[in-house]
Amino acid sequence: MGSESESVELERLSRFILASETLMRRIESLKQSGREKEAESLYRSGVRPLTEKYLKDALSESLKLEQARRDGSFSRMVGWRRATLVLLVLVALLSFLLAGLWTRRLARYVRDNTEYLARAMAAVASGNFRISLKTERDDELGRLNRELGEMAQRLEKTQRRLVESERLAAYGQLARGAARALNNPLTAVLGYAD
Repeated sequence: MGSESESVELERLSRFILASETLMRRIESLKQSGREKEAESLYRSGVRPLTEKYLKDALSESLKLEQARRDGSFSRMVGWRRATLVLLVLVALLSFLLAGLWTRRLARYVRDNTEYLARAMAAVASGNFRISLKTERDDELGRLNRELGEMAQRLEKTQRRLVESERLAAYGQLARGAARALNNPLTAVLGYAD
């Protein structure tokens, strides 16, 4: 009976691992196609419930083992207890592995986008206001990209207005100088005419 129950548990575990791998491949393909929200939703609705269900089943089996020990049929259930413990450990390890992969992917996404933003800010700081930014994302980094683009446009408009006002001020000085230059000889001529 022990080898039969172990084979049933191993079959359940292999189905769980296969389902988890399929879900993670689907999640990775969604992430690579830029559909982060759908990937996160699939993780929350697929991987997490699958893991929780398997852990609940394993815990239920463990509780049955404890009840069997109390009832005196413990010797038959020793194999179940060992298999359940192994399965719990494997599920926990698989969960940590999946969480680690998810975290690594998220960290890479944040790092790449912050480096991109840093390069864009350096370009704006050096006076290049015509930068192209990735604004297709709807998360915090996408909003930050849009805000940086809008700020660069405002700075460019302000710089154009400043150059225009400086040019107008130069024209004003030129006109004042010309008026003075014309007034000085006219004053002398008018003085002689009187």
